[in-house]
Amino acid sequence: KLQEIKQEQGIFHAPTSVSSKSSSTSKKKDNENNNNNNNQSNSLNDNEFESNEDLENKCLREYEKGCYLPRLVDINDLDLKNQKCCIDETVDWEKLKQQRESVIKSCSVKPDVEDAFEAFVRSMGSLTADDSLINTVLPMDVQYLWLDKYRPRKPHVFNKVHTGYDWNQYNKKHYDTDNPPPKIVQGYKFN
Repeated sequence: KLQEIKQEQGIFHAPTSVSSKSSSTSKKKDNENNNNNNNQSNSLNDNEFESNEDLENKCLREYEKGCYLPRLVDINDLDLKNQKCCIDETVDWEKLKQQRESVIKSCSVKPDVEDAFEAFVRSMGSLTADDSLINTVLPMDVQYLWLDKYRPRKPHVFNKVHTGYDWNQYNKKHYDTDNPPPKIVQGYKFN
């Protein structure tokens, strides 16, 4: 029975038990029929599915063509409007270096947040050239000290919890000054 199941599934092994010649010849015929059927089904499967090498070659060809998404776009191929939005890495790095050097030389940082906000509002069209913003922060030079980085930002508050021993009858019997009872909270002091 096991041999028949293996033959139906296409698993061919030498039989473990000794069988008669007639049964072995019938098994050989069945094997040949199964082999023919398997060859036909394999040819159909080869047409439906490509081999691993074909798939790998296809992927390599697509990689060489650059067919993966999103496609790499050259900045020079874009129109002028989109080129203005794109920033080149080297140009951005040079601008950053210049800004760092200017901050180091001047030892101060000029906040331009309000200027950026005003430019944004003007670009939206709600603020004309005659209008001005109310309650704006006057631009002042902020002295940037390197020590500010290490100064604590929050004021120190000293909240104290006063603890002590409660010498009740139980603690007097079971504890002494060398082996005191657990401390309990007796009061708080907020500063």
